[in-house]
Amino acid sequence: MQKLHIYPMTKKIFNACCILLISLNFVSAPSYADINKGASAYARGNYAGAYAEWLSSANKGEMIAQYNMGTLYLSGKGVAKDMSKAREWFTKAAKQGHAKSQYNLAEALRIGVGGPALPGEAFSWYLKAAQQGLGIAQCYVGIGYEAGELIKADMAEAVAWYQKSAAQNDACGEYHLSSLHFSGKGIEKSEEKAIVLLTDAASKEWPAAQSDLGYLYMSGKTVKQDFSQALSWLEKAALRGDAVAFANLSTMYANGTGVERNFVTAYVNILIAYRLAAQDKERKAYAAGRDDLASSMSTKMIAQADSLANNWHEGDQLPKAAAVIPLDK
Repeated sequence: MQKLHIYPMTKKIFNACCILLISLNFVSAPSYADINKGASAYARGNYAGAYAEWLSSANKGEMIAQYNMGTLYLSGKGVAKDMSKAREWFTKAAKQGHAKSQYNLAEALRIGVGGPALPGEAFSWYLKAAQQGLGIAQCYVGIGYEAGELIKADMAEAVAWYQKSAAQNDACGEYHLSSLHFSGKGIEKSEEKAIVLLTDAASKEWPAAQSDLGYLYMSGKTVKQDFSQALSWLEKAALRGDAVAFANLSTMYANGTGVERNFVTAYVNILIAYRLAAQDKERKAYAAGRDDLASSMSTKMIAQADSLANNWHEGDQLPKAAAVIPLDK
């Protein structure tokens, strides 16, 4: 069996960015006591009570309550999950200038959550939130300028927005600025600065950064090869649904690199990578790796791997074969 190739670092394009809708973040507003009551109820796990309190203020036009309503509908806490209503509430708060709602609305418009995808409108909302200093929104504005998908490409603007985001210790900004330092695209080429930024982003649970850092430790590129570090970072990224991380874990198990060689676990990982892949090019690469593995596996091994992969869902512990199965056909 030929060794599986090491899959490349995560592609840095707009559509490859992790989807992130900002979590609940309650802010007191003295004009509406209902907001504070709702926050107290939420902290106690009384989500229905929080919903009732915030609904009153939201209907009065209080933008923080409107944002909180949007997050409840988004998460399904205290009310049935409803993406359309979440988008409606984020829209109401966004129009009043609430930065986090502007960002969430931009995400919903870009990928079509709770309504049609309107990517052209999405960028304008990212920009509004970014101009208010929201780090994650500043990063996405940078992504837009770098990719040139929602607005005309402009690397100088991309760098400027990434730098603003990274200056706020935002993981997204650090990750994309790291990528530019690696390539020297639009900015000084510096592997040293790139590694520092990438490590910071990975430590803040940014999956693509964790995946890329794991790849670097696995391959020994720009950092000292360390299979223990590679496994740790790749597993963290895989737990958050990163397809490239699963593919590289497959490589480690197929080759016995830093782990006990196990074709079943390798096959499970490449199946999940294929399932999670966002682009046809990635799926073709993963399919080739899958077929390469299958050529040296028994029917029993493949069946076990199929079962493990089919029963895995994001948030579950990473699937591993209970034992190494002999290579008998």
